Formats: sequence, structure tokens, C-alpha cells
Amino acid sequence: MFIAINAITHDVALATALGIVFAVAQVVLALVRHKPIPPLQWLSLGLVIVLGGATLWTTDSRFVRFKPSFVHFVICAAMLKRGWQLRYFPPKAKQWLSEDELVAWGYVWAAAMAAMGLINAVAAQWPDVGTWGWVVSGLLFAKLALVIVQYATMRWVIVRRMRAGVPPLTATLGE
Repeated sequence: MFIAINAITHDVALATALGIVFAVAQVVLALVRHKPIPPLQWLSLGLVIVLGGATLWTTDSRFVRFKPSFVHFVICAAMLKRGWQLRYFPPKAKQWLSEDELVAWGYVWAAAMAAMGLINAVAAQWPDVGTWGWVVSGLLFAKLALVIVQYATMRWVIVRRMRAGVPPLTATLGE
């Protein structure tokens, strides 16, 4: 929201204020609909309010621009838990890949989140908000690229094992 509004208006204060309003409205709407609010969304809301408030108070947009770094680092910390990703793998992956191979992908994602947090922290220092916006957009594409690389790699390994006649592993891995 902040990036889009700032790109259109070139007004950091307006983009920040509307970003705060949008974040609060999202949570209020979910509460009105009696939907649960995940802890990461509460954290994100808190960061939007605190860092957005600091931006409005100091007129320094770096506070808002650091928010993605905080979020990336929190997600990274959660991803350091061994096996966090096991429940998300399809049965075929669990059947043909070892637990260590699957767990390794969780650590790859943790490292990627840390790297993206660091990249954002560096980009947040640039005085040009527009350039920072391009960097943040690039990080979204980097996540998509990692999803594609993970899928392609896992598929390649599974197909190779199937063609080689390697017997499948247990299908109950991680359950």
C-alpha cells in the first residue's frame, strides 16, 4: 500500500498515513467477520503503527522502509525450527524425499528470508523511496523464483529416483 500510494502521489506522509489506515482496517474487518488474526499479522500491524508513527513524527520514511526487514527476520527465526515446512509438502514429496532433504528446504527458506531482510535494510537507507520500492518488488519476485526452484528441484529428484527404480520412502513422513 505504502509503495503504491507513494509512487502515485510522491507524498511519503500521505502514503504512510493511508498505509496505517489500511493495516488497521484489515484487522478490524477480520475481527468484524470473526476471523482469527494470526500472530504475524498482529506483529505486522504493530510494526506498521509504530514505524509509521515514527515516520510521521520524524518525517523520515526509513522507519516504514525498515518494516519488511523486521518481518523477514521474524519469519526467518520461525523458519529455523527444524521441520517447520514438513506439513506443507505434498504426499508424493514425503514419499520420495528423505526428511533431511525436506528439512533442508526449510533452512534454505530461512536463509532466503535473512538475506531479503538484509537487502531491504540496505535499500531502506537510500534516500530515494522509489528505488527502494523497486528493490522490495524485486524481493517479491525473488520469493516466487525460490518457489519455482524448489518445486523444479524436488520434481527433478523425484522423477530421477522413480526412473532409476529407487523404492519410495515411507508416506507418513512428518505426519
